[in-house]
This record gives sequence, structure tokens and C-alpha cells, in this order.
Amino acid sequence: MTTSPEQDSALGELPEWDLSDLYSGRECKELKADLTRLDEEAGAFQNRYQGALGDLAQKGGGMLAESVRAYEAMSDRLGRVGSYAGLLYAADTSDPEVAKFYGDIQEKLNAITTRLLFYPLEFNRLEDDVLDAALKHEALAHYAPWIADLRKEKPYQLGDEIEKLFHEKTVSGRGAWNRLFNETMTALRFEIGGEELSLEPALNRLLAARRPVELPSQVMHSDIAGNVLFADGLPPCVIDFSPMYRPPGFSLATAAFDAVAWSDADPSTLDLLAEIEQLDQLLVRAAIFRLIAAAELHRDQAERLAHGIGRYAST
Repeated sequence: MTTSPEQDSALGELPEWDLSDLYSGRECKELKADLTRLDEEAGAFQNRYQGALGDLAQKGGGMLAESVRAYEAMSDRLGRVGSYAGLLYAADTSDPEVAKFYGDIQEKLNAITTRLLFYPLEFNRLEDDVLDAALKHEALAHYAPWIADLRKEKPYQLGDEIEKLFHEKTVSGRGAWNRLFNETMTALRFEIGGEELSLEPALNRLLAARRPVELPSQVMHSDIAGNVLFADGLPPCVIDFSPMYRPPGFSLATAAFDAVAWSDADPSTLDLLAEIEQLDQLLVRAAIFRLIAAAELHRDQAERLAHGIGRYAST
């Protein structure tokens, strides 16, 4: 659902998440205590159970269920800490202090969960017949759905050292690039109608500008701008065809927006299309189409995407 600028102002102050049920603040003693407790419990859990699950399973499901309960309790507390940091960051990715807090929490949780990584890996190495016998114990049978889900990962499980390496690199690998992308997009500002807007309100204005289009459609080229070769004395050559069923003017509207957004053409270029029927709506749809395509194709190129979105928004 989209809203007009007038509707935006009528909404007033929007509600914000109340995270006090998790923790009262980033520096609260309960959060620090939970992190300390998790670190201590993870070390004790590792010392007690690493390399011992096979023997526990042979003795029946009771002792194995005890280990699952301990693992569950730590997972719940890890989720609580992670949810608090993640929701706080999602509420305002532009705040550098919140971003640092989120990154610090991720590093601490990663260090803790690295010490617990042995447990699901070792659990999946239990023989099926041994585990089936242990599951006859009522306490362990309670966790049968979780165990069934865990066992589905068994065929794809790598060696412990490789799994540990991948786990340790999640914070500084893909996760870091995702944070960079989110923070880059959040920091974007566009001047529209004399007002400085962030990305979401700017796109909201674009979506709110849509009106019904009643034009005949046909098969047309959806990406003509980047797929034509020119040479002196020769007719233009179309080197690729990306078919789409839309009004013919949509192809020209998309090409014009590509020129403005990616090739830094003057926005007055759009005046060349003034005779196209319902041009304003075709341009709105061309912008939406290209923004969605750019977001899908250039997620790893935040600067390029930011430049394109900025050109679209200013136009």
C-alpha cells in the first residue's frame, strides 16, 4: 500500500518497536549478564558434551535429552540477544552507534556459537539405529521434530574444521556486505519537490503516482537502450531482444530513463517523448521496473544502484 505526501503528513508520528520486553537498553546490566552467562555456559557445555554424545546415546535417551534441553536453553537466550540487536538495528540502520552495537553483538554471539557448533555436527554423526532406540525415551521423544529437522542437514554436512571456518566467517563475510548494502541504501537522500527524503518515502511517492493505463499492448523490447550497436553509414543493429507485453511507448520510456539514470543524460531528454500518449504513467512504470531490476541485479554494487536510484528520484 502506498500513500500520497498529504496522507503521509496526516499519519503523524508512526509507532516504534518497544523492545523493553527483551532488554531496557544497549548498556543495561541484564544484557551484559546474559552475554557473560552464555559465554560461561557455552564453555561448560563444550567441556561436558564434546566427543561424548555417542556414549550418551548408547546409554539411552534420558541423558541425551538432558543435553538437548541445555542446548535449547542457550539457543533461546542467544535468540533473545540477537533479536534485540537485530531489531534495534533494523529500526534505524543510519545510526552509527546502533550499527556498531549490532556488529559487536554479532561478533560476541558468533564466538559463543562457534563453541557450540560441535553439538549439531556430532549429533548428526549418531547412527540411525542408536538414535532410534534413544528416541523411545519420553524425554528425548519430546524433541523428535527438532531432531528430524537437524538430520535433514546430515547429507550436506562438511568436516568440523570446514564448518567452523564457514561459521566464523559469517560476520566478516556475507553478513558484512549485507550490512554495508543496508547502510548505504539507508543513507541515501533525495531532494524531491524541495524536500529531502530517504529511499522509502521517495519510492512511496513514485508508487503513489500510478494511475490506470488504458493503452493497447504488444510484444515490445524492454531493454532497447543497452542492446543497439551504431556504426557510421550503417543502420542500427539490435543485438539482443528482451520481449515484454506492454504498450509500445513503455519501451521508449524505459530507454529514456536508462539514459537519464545510467548515462547521465539531461532530464530534458524526456521532452523528446512528449507526444507519447499517457507518457507520465509510462515513465512512472519504467522507473519502477528499472528500480526493481537494479535492486535484483546489482545488490553487490551499492554505489551503482545508489547512483541510479538518485537519478531516477531527482527526475
